[in-house]
Amino acid sequence: MPRQPIAMFAIKEILRLHHDAGHTQREISRSTGVSQSAIQRLLGRARQAGLGWPLAEPAPSDAELYAQLYPAAAGPAKHSQPDFAHVQDQLRRFKRVTLEQLWSEYCATSGPGQSYSYSQFCALYKRWCGSQDVVLHHDHVAGEQLFIDYAGDTVTVWESSGSWQAQIFVAVLGMSVYTYAKACRSQDLESFLKAHVSALHFFGGVPRIFVPDNLRAAVSAADRYEPTVNRSYAELARHYGAAVLPARPRKPRDKAAVEAAVLGVERELLTPLLRQQRRFSSLAELNEALREGLEAYNAKPFQKREGSRRSVFVSVEQPALLALPERDYEFAVWLTARVNVDHHVTVRKWHYSAPASLLRQQLDVRLSAHSVELFHRGERVALHRRQRGRGGYSTIEQHRPKAHREHLDWPPERIVEWAAKAGPETALLVRELIDSKTHPSEAYRPSLGIIRLGKHYGSQRLEAAAKRARAHGECSYKCVKQILQRGLDSQPGEPEQAAAPAPVEHGNIRGPEYFRAAARRADGAKEGTAC
Repeated sequence: MPRQPIAMFAIKEILRLHHDAGHTQREISRSTGVSQSAIQRLLGRARQAGLGWPLAEPAPSDAELYAQLYPAAAGPAKHSQPDFAHVQDQLRRFKRVTLEQLWSEYCATSGPGQSYSYSQFCALYKRWCGSQDVVLHHDHVAGEQLFIDYAGDTVTVWESSGSWQAQIFVAVLGMSVYTYAKACRSQDLESFLKAHVSALHFFGGVPRIFVPDNLRAAVSAADRYEPTVNRSYAELARHYGAAVLPARPRKPRDKAAVEAAVLGVERELLTPLLRQQRRFSSLAELNEALREGLEAYNAKPFQKREGSRRSVFVSVEQPALLALPERDYEFAVWLTARVNVDHHVTVRKWHYSAPASLLRQQLDVRLSAHSVELFHRGERVALHRRQRGRGGYSTIEQHRPKAHREHLDWPPERIVEWAAKAGPETALLVRELIDSKTHPSEAYRPSLGIIRLGKHYGSQRLEAAAKRARAHGECSYKCVKQILQRGLDSQPGEPEQAAAPAPVEHGNIRGPEYFRAAARRADGAKEGTAC
């Protein structure tokens, strides 16, 4: 059976790798997919034809080169050669295009009996891909993936309060390699998610998949097969209609695009800033410098591809992105909290009410800048305005049990009347306690606690403790309780302050009037001198 000549597209690659790159026949075979024996025969034919590398000028066409190496096969080609560069471009542009569809188009444009079978077409395409540069092996679909990482280099920001190191967030689209960079105060969750929002506005659209490194802000628990994505990060992706697919740990090839982009940002953007010894007094000033550098970086022509990052992004990738929603994602963190016995949960040292039916249940808490949402089994059960203080209560009336609502409907006078049963001192103490609160209901619970102490210690001791607490200006349940526990109510009160001693009169004591007269004489002397 006669040996088949090597396909046209592999001939020049074999000659280049042998003569210019100096690779062995085994290495050339691995790179091009052509057997070593076929490579050996081709190199022998090239020597006989006097062909080396680079080819003599003017360079022969593929057909002329093929005729020099294979004179017997120099007649009309039996099969028309597919445009595999076009095939790869279509696969990268359109997500659902298949090789079979492109093969059908190839057959339609070829003459009768001049097209390869589908299996030969696929084998030749695979061989063609193997002969291309390694960078082209990643067939990224337009608008499909956004790779995310932080640069290893940092930039010093000099503020009046001191200096700190800004972290550089980098995001790059897979197909066009269009790059975005932003300086952040840290790599915490809030900075990480807000940088995503800025990046999506920079791109003017949303990719279908976020591919972050295994950052702590992105992945709660790293795993090769099933990583746990941070809940806030997953919520951001859901808000924009995207998915999160973290790169595998210790697999840099999963995110080769962003690795190259990080290196480019460090070389093209950060290194010039460091060499110029520029001092930045704010994060905004640093980001403005990065924005100017990004424009030049993205407009720089490719070395091995036509166009630039920006031109490919505008013409191919930007139209494939999803539209941005009308409202930006609002940063929020997810926490867990248990409903206490007073049907409140404690979030950042403030107490928010939950339905009393969920007593002692664990709830999911979504904490944003303006609101606190409580969820039970995925259903929102309460919404509160976020408070910034400490120790206060935010209570929705409908969350209280019916008995509690009826109890708290009592007017303050009723609580005072109840306290008066123990004695006038207790009533005065409760009145002062109620008056000290912003809302009377805040004093109901401690007032009832004070009244209840009388059942344990007796009304007489409670009266004495209330009097002592009022004398010290401490009208609180804790103070009265401590007085009773320590038995201080039985001790005598503080002695009255002794009266001020009468002034001493003596002939040798001048007194304040003497000094006032001396001051008047001095003022008169100054006026006379001035005249």
